[in-house]
Amino acid sequence: VAVLQDTCDASAAVVPCIGAACVIHEATFGEAMEAEAISKGHSTSTMAARFAAACGARRLVLTHFSARYGRMSEEAPDPAELLGEEARRSFNSPVVVAQDFMVL
Repeated sequence: VAVLQDTCDASAAVVPCIGAACVIHEATFGEAMEAEAISKGHSTSTMAARFAAACGARRLVLTHFSARYGRMSEEAPDPAELLGEEARRSFNSPVVVAQDFMVL
């Protein structure tokens, strides 16, 4: 299991994480906000997915979402799930969107 938090460039961790059963990676921002994510030392959902793919991880768990992605109403789609959809476009293994108190 590899856990990466508060990072905008995890490239140095690829080799030690090769073949990880699970990568838990922050996805503070959506891919459209990559420049802002990098400027603040964070990652996007797509950056997390690319890292997991580079490691050959078997599963990616996204966590540490920005408060800007809070749900607007019960009827509105869960913004964190939209980040999961972004990640799935760049990572062909299972992607899990973490929830508080989730057990993996």
